[in-house]
Amino acid sequence: MDLTLPADLRTIAQKLALAGEECYLVGGALRDRLMAIPAHDYDLATTAKPAKVVEIFEKVIPTGIKHGTVTIIMPGGQYEITTLRADGAYKDGRRPEAVNFISKIEDDLARRDFTINAIAYKLPSGPLCDPFGGQPDLKAQLIRTVGQAEERFKEDALRILRAARFMAKLGFEIVPETYKAMQKLAPLTAGLSKERTAQEFCLVLTAPQATKALNLFKKIGLIELLWPELTAISAWEECLNGLAGLPLERTLRLGHLFSYLPQEPKSLAERLVLPAKERNHLIALWHILRAAPPQGIATEREFIAQNYSLIPDYLALFRGPESLRTLAERYQSEPLYNDKNLAIKSNDLMELCALKAGPALGELRRYLLEKVWENPDLNEREALSVLAKNWAQGITDES
Repeated sequence: MDLTLPADLRTIAQKLALAGEECYLVGGALRDRLMAIPAHDYDLATTAKPAKVVEIFEKVIPTGIKHGTVTIIMPGGQYEITTLRADGAYKDGRRPEAVNFISKIEDDLARRDFTINAIAYKLPSGPLCDPFGGQPDLKAQLIRTVGQAEERFKEDALRILRAARFMAKLGFEIVPETYKAMQKLAPLTAGLSKERTAQEFCLVLTAPQATKALNLFKKIGLIELLWPELTAISAWEECLNGLAGLPLERTLRLGHLFSYLPQEPKSLAERLVLPAKERNHLIALWHILRAAPPQGIATEREFIAQNYSLIPDYLALFRGPESLRTLAERYQSEPLYNDKNLAIKSNDLMELCALKAGPALGELRRYLLEKVWENPDLNEREALSVLAKNWAQGITDES
């Protein structure tokens, strides 16, 4: 079986083998490679205890050594490697109270969430270990828990959201038993931190089949429970249909979703733990999307100047006047949206026109900006100097 894996993995496996230990590729990277999808983060499992891993490799980071995880630094990147383990009871709905290191890969795979993630590939050259039927489920495009579904979701309720995320990412269907357990135990997700739920929501939103997962969230009550602001969207199907046609870009897709909210989306943006810059961008975008579109060339130019950073998302989400689109596209290649781009400084204008800092200087700069909007070729110091002198003498196109 040719999985086309990084050379670093072979080196890691060989070093562990020389020390009498086994090494396996596990998790999402293996799942993706079995589907011929490019993988990025490679997770490894080993029979070696964490202390032995630290001893074998020159450069390591004790990432989560308490739970058996060490990060190995190799020429081609960093690789997390975790000692084979069996988890104790989950009393906080997230982490096991105790971790027991074990020697059999089959027992390690038994603690994982879904069958498609419970496959291991012994490095460097196989074979595959698939005790829970992950490969047949991959082929049939099914999401199924390892063992009893309710048990898996009670251990960590985030797995309910993860099932939806894999549906959105891979386009798979959730088997009835797993779906019923998700529906029954959905209230458990209320105990999850907003950071964890926000991360899963944004991963769903930017996945190819996001609309399937969002509809699932709605059907099993997660929208009302975790993101109640979204229940105010009256045109839900229209909103999702529009979302399906957008690029898989987080801010743009959030902007689309927010545009259907009747109230400013500040509380939802905070619930999704968005960075301040992105949050402010989305709130400002919500306001201009709900405002009446500018009418007339002068108003359109002013609109572009005032909302420079919002214009690409605005145009992607709202089919405003064609003249506005044409104007905005023109200035995307010739970015002259505010007077900071003018090729002449205020001090030079004050000297040329015998002006002091104040309203008159601002009026002159606005006049020059409008002339440059009309003709970008005028944005040169000499041409702007002539226009400024004429303006000071009362000589303009309107005079």
